[in-house]
Amino acid sequence: MELIQVDDVRAQIAELKKLVRVVDPGTHPTLTNNGVREIDFKFSSDMEYVEASSDVGLSFATNMKKFKKLVQSKARFHAEMDIYTIDESMLQVDGLKIVHDRPGHASLTVTKRIRVPELIQKLEIVARKLEKIGRMRVSS
Repeated sequence: MELIQVDDVRAQIAELKKLVRVVDPGTHPTLTNNGVREIDFKFSSDMEYVEASSDVGLSFATNMKKFKKLVQSKARFHAEMDIYTIDESMLQVDGLKIVHDRPGHASLTVTKRIRVPELIQKLEIVARKLEKIGRMRVSS
């Protein structure tokens, strides 16, 4: 596994204008335990559907400041993390949309009510489009 440096990520964000996703080492880039985390999406009361909402979604960093905050947050639990990038134009998946919701941050949101298994399929499509640029080690 290639270890990458902050400058590798800086090039992806600043020069190539890519979105960056930071995930726990060795885990799926869009799913948690083969499913969807409640905290990432708005579920129906019966947990069978995910409701349309621009307030929640999968997190992506869009600038270095936010990227560093995501790394610091994960570094409390892991000395390493996997870094994925994607061009925003590649996130054209029916029912999903990128929302730039605050400075340095974008969320992949759900635009229409869908069943959870359908969302999982869509997130699998997104995962295949993500480019893993490597693993980053955080010094303590």
